[in-house]
Amino acid sequence: MASKEVTRENKILDVAGQLLNEPEAMALSISQAAAVYFDDCLDDFCVQHVGTATIIFGGGNRLLWTAKAGFYPDKGYCSPEFLARFEKIGPLPSAP
Repeated sequence: MASKEVTRENKILDVAGQLLNEPEAMALSISQAAAVYFDDCLDDFCVQHVGTATIIFGGGNRLLWTAKAGFYPDKGYCSPEFLARFEKIGPLPSAP
């Protein structure tokens, strides 16, 4: 039996397959990280939308997440206080 060539694309597919077996762990990790930004406005912390490449958190203050960029605010929907907190934390918060 011939082995599959190790390429970046094959490794991505392999790792993605492994992650599909752990969706709860991934969702919990992303949610825990997102919660850091909403510590001062917990009532606003919710899931707005889940797409194929982006998750949108928050109601009034909207925080977007992508695997490539991490977290970033949708500035048109965020209060000045939320934006200041984001600037303090940055796009990839430390684990709580």
